[in-house]
Amino acid sequence: MNNQKAFTLIELLVVVLIIGILAAVAVPQYQKVVYKSRYSTLKNLTKAIADAQEIYYLANGAYATSCDELSVSTGGSLNGNHNVEYSSWGHCACYERYVYCRNSQIGMDYRIYGNFQPSGYTTQAGKRLCAARNQNLDSVQNKVCKQETDNGNHGFYGDYETFWWYPN
Repeated sequence: MNNQKAFTLIELLVVVLIIGILAAVAVPQYQKVVYKSRYSTLKNLTKAIADAQEIYYLANGAYATSCDELSVSTGGSLNGNHNVEYSSWGHCACYERYVYCRNSQIGMDYRIYGNFQPSGYTTQAGKRLCAARNQNLDSVQNKVCKQETDNGNHGFYGDYETFWWYPN
């Protein structure tokens, strides 16, 4: 008797099928975790800029009109025309009503509307939002925003963005 030890083609196909099913389940979850991690970095950077705005106000009696006046860096170079620091991952910006950081790799923003609101906009002071640069509510960006804000309170801006408000 010839005793050969080998796998049959059917056995190999079953193993490949099982690996494919596991990958189909694991890859979207992995992608969501990566997006959440990068979004968490956005939140920290935006919070640091908003806090720097408040410190600047305490020291100068007025809010900074550009990010370069603040003692905070996001690891990019400053583009003076737009008040934006650009880096390989995206950018942060300081505006009259809010500060935000955007990660262009994942297509998400985190914004904080601060106490530095001009007159007429005070109702937005303190509000925060997660913005997905995608209007498909089943996209990874929107799933992360929905989970982060813990609600379904969302809206659309133009034809390219969905925003999710954090509860106050």
